[in-house]
Order: sequence, then structure tokens, then C-alpha cells
Amino acid sequence: MSIPSRLCKVLVGSLLVLGTAGAQASNLGFLSDTPLSQMRQADITSIQSAVNQALDTKQDGETLKWENNATRNRPRVDATITPSHTIKEEARTCRVVAINLSARGQTMHLTPRFCRSGSDNWEFQPRH
Repeated sequence: MSIPSRLCKVLVGSLLVLGTAGAQASNLGFLSDTPLSQMRQADITSIQSAVNQALDTKQDGETLKWENNATRNRPRVDATITPSHTIKEEARTCRVVAINLSARGQTMHLTPRFCRSGSDNWEFQPRH
């Protein structure tokens, strides 16, 4: 099962745009040094797999640890992935995932929501 790359594209794209083009003028330069901005495509693919694993195998409150050592990319990025708030509505299951990323002394906390029907793939749920 795979999480659509849309999630990572949205997150990475937002941070890179904020962290580069308008960051200096808006005094938001700190965004260019966030853990997510340090990740390369191999890291993103790897963490997508880890999020899917956590959604499929972890109970609410159980944590899966991830690090980018396997991708051999630097700097080192690590994460804890903790599903929570599982809600079952008829044939649909939704979960919030707390993702805490760390790199170069910076941390970032994300809480995306994913849903699926039956055993379909988990789908990122954008917030409106």
C-alpha cells in the first residue's frame, strides 16, 4: 500500500517555496533549514513506506521509528511516527498520524490524516 506522493509534494513544495523565494523578504529564512527541506526523494519514498507500515500495524499511541540511514543521504533525518485517533465509520477507517522529524538540531511536527475503505490504500485527507 502506498501513500500518494501528493502529500509529500504538498509538504515539500510548500516548505521549499516558503523557505527560498519569499523567505528572505519575509524574514522566514528559518524554513529553509527544516528537517523536511533536508530530505531527498529517496528519504521521502522511505518515510512514505514507514507511514504506511505504521498505519497498517501500529495501534493508537504505538510509535514506529524511522531514520534515513538506509538511503545514505545526509544530513541524518530521523522520525517517530505515531498513529492516533482511529475512527471507523461504516466501511471507512480514518487515522491521524503524528510525525516528528528531526535533522540538524531542528524539529518539525506534522499531523496528517489518512482514510481508507476496507483494505484499500490509505489516502491523505487535506484539511480545508
